[in-house]
Amino acid sequence: MGLRDYSAQERLNKMTVDVVDVNVTISDGSAYQTDDLFFTPQPITVSEVPGQAVIIQSLSVIGASTGGDETGDFDLVICSQNPVLIDSGGLMDPNDPMSGCITTHDNMSAVLGIINITNMIDMGDPTLIGSADNIGIVAKPENPTTNNIFVFGITRSANTWDSPSLKLRFGIVRD
Repeated sequence: MGLRDYSAQERLNKMTVDVVDVNVTISDGSAYQTDDLFFTPQPITVSEVPGQAVIIQSLSVIGASTGGDETGDFDLVICSQNPVLIDSGGLMDPNDPMSGCITTHDNMSAVLGIINITNMIDMGDPTLIGSADNIGIVAKPENPTTNNIFVFGITRSANTWDSPSLKLRFGIVRD
């Protein structure tokens, strides 16, 4: 008997939820420009069973501030496999302009969705927070033998982002 054999309420009661944290290292303090690579692709272990599909329902972002200037907008790109971002110099690094990305179309076809973070709040030195709710991205690892999807970031404003790292806290719903 599959989940389709149950009512909507029964299906929801059979799903499990989890919170998955991913810590990402960002720039060395160099100023970002709009559309720069914010951080390189990072794995997210989302499923309990290899190849299992999940729903990314929510996201909280917790950062360390070094002066309160790190409240610019950014996008998180969710991928079913590592997109291996490259430019003419090799692997891309934080602060590299995304316009210089020459990653193949086949690699970029792994994109599952984009999460916009437009509400970062300075909570006083040294904390920043932001979130996205009701996301609803269905995510599944490309490789059916793994439990990982990937995330990378793109800046949407010119901002110093001196923070050494960000914690991305994903709210996951599993079938």
